[in-house]
Amino acid sequence: MSKTYKILHNLVNHTLPPELRNRIWQWMVTPSGLKEKEEALLSIWEDIPTEATSNTYHSLKATQKKIKQQPSAKQFNLFPKLMRIAAVLIIPILSVTAPYLYIRNYYSEPEMIQCFVAEGDTQELTLPDGSKVNINSGSLLLYPKEFKGDTRSIYLVGEGNFSVKKDKAHPFIVKTSHLKVEALGTKFNVQAYSESEKIITTLENGAIKVDKINEDNNSFILAPDEQLEYNLHTGTFEKRVINAANYSGWTKGELNFINLPLKEILSTIQREYAVQFVINPRLFTPDLYTIKFNQHENIDNIMRILTLTVGGLNYEIEDNIITIHSLKKKGV
Repeated sequence: MSKTYKILHNLVNHTLPPELRNRIWQWMVTPSGLKEKEEALLSIWEDIPTEATSNTYHSLKATQKKIKQQPSAKQFNLFPKLMRIAAVLIIPILSVTAPYLYIRNYYSEPEMIQCFVAEGDTQELTLPDGSKVNINSGSLLLYPKEFKGDTRSIYLVGEGNFSVKKDKAHPFIVKTSHLKVEALGTKFNVQAYSESEKIITTLENGAIKVDKINEDNNSFILAPDEQLEYNLHTGTFEKRVINAANYSGWTKGELNFINLPLKEILSTIQREYAVQFVINPRLFTPDLYTIKFNQHENIDNIMRILTLTVGGLNYEIEDNIITIHSLKKKGV
């Protein structure tokens, strides 16, 4: 066990006094030993226990039995390891890794406010400059206690809808793992969940500029009702004209899906309603669906309409576990 691992392990577990934590933050953002620091963070992440208790799996096993699944049967979990861990485990690791990346690349002062919104919740807050932000479920927003310097920079993992206070002298910048979105005074939505294969920026009014992190030679300027999608795998952008109001409906409790495959729809439902899906991945197809739900629709109505729309599927809900199977042959 390396010295770096021990230091960061204590940082994750909050066993250090505040003054020492600040010194470690400063040490983390220096270039020396960068590879060792990142390897230690990864090891700490891998060491976090992800096994649930017997109570956690009770409902899942009961549901599996109903559809005659064997314990070894392949299932599809919509979220990777990070998003499947309970909030009590998510928050400590995010409180180190996300701020670390943010500070290392974008910010010179480690003192910042961390706002984590658990699955099934949303939150509205006011930033130090008076700008408003709605934060969607399963998201983390990092911002300084006070904006200093030439820009107003914040960091987002997940989805946020921003109403920016005008200040031409200090551009407002939202940074994600791959992109930065700059605005002077505007309203826009950024979706950048860590488990997603794309980052989507949607403009409602004003104007924004979108760039890759550390790259300013290929900027995209968006006008109202335009959307820019960045594919993380191919590194390509797609710009299109849309109705921006449909993409900010979540701030009012709406749930709107526009030309999306079943896999992405279930990912969003899982996040918004804090449920877990059990589904065979072979049931996913390239077909796209457009479905709009009323404000705060209950989960049973959503699943009923969704399965009827897709066709050939049925579902069962037990506690917070939803099992989806084919009407043609259960478990397939």
